[in-house]
Amino acid sequence: MSAHYARFYSKRYVIFPSLPKEDLKKYNIKNAKKDNLFVMLFTEKKLFSFLPDRAIQDEWNHFIDDLADLIENSDGLFNCEENGFMKDWKEALKV
Repeated sequence: MSAHYARFYSKRYVIFPSLPKEDLKKYNIKNAKKDNLFVMLFTEKKLFSFLPDRAIQDEWNHFIDDLADLIENSDGLFNCEENGFMKDWKEALKV
């Protein structure tokens, strides 16, 4: 999907991950709105949180920091709302 400069943002996904009800409520994720980039990244975060290797978790957190910098410097090209990112998305995606 990402070959030849394809973009992940503003993409709708056909896979709807199952997430714990408490996470859906905490991050205000609606079942009908689970087809965005935030939910896909959140699902990966949940998987990484179960790994015993702290180095992998640290690498994920570093990725989230880099992503935050890219979004901040995107000059409005990245629409947070359209991609499911809420106000405190960075904290939500860190392990």
